Amino acid sequence: MKMTPGDTSFHSYSECQLKRENITMIVSHLMRVLKISDGHELIPTFGIGHERDNREALSNWVALHEHEINLEETEKRLRILADTTDLKVGH
Repeated sequence: MKMTPGDTSFHSYSECQLKRENITMIVSHLMRVLKISDGHELIPTFGIGHERDNREALSNWVALHEHEINLEETEKRLRILADTTDLKVGH
């Protein structure tokens, strides 16, 4: 089945893809700013129980709480924070 921009299934797919991308970026920024390793120590706190690592646990946690935040705005603010942190560490 070919999807066109007018199809509701296309919009749903696009929205889901955008959410997934924003969640991925939020988690990347959180891990960078907070210096979170790719280990397993956060799985009991942020995970559901089947995650392989901290990144996956945080991704699930952000996805569970995405209705409480504006994903796009949060990603933008965390990116700025991460970039600022990188600049301070570099000096």
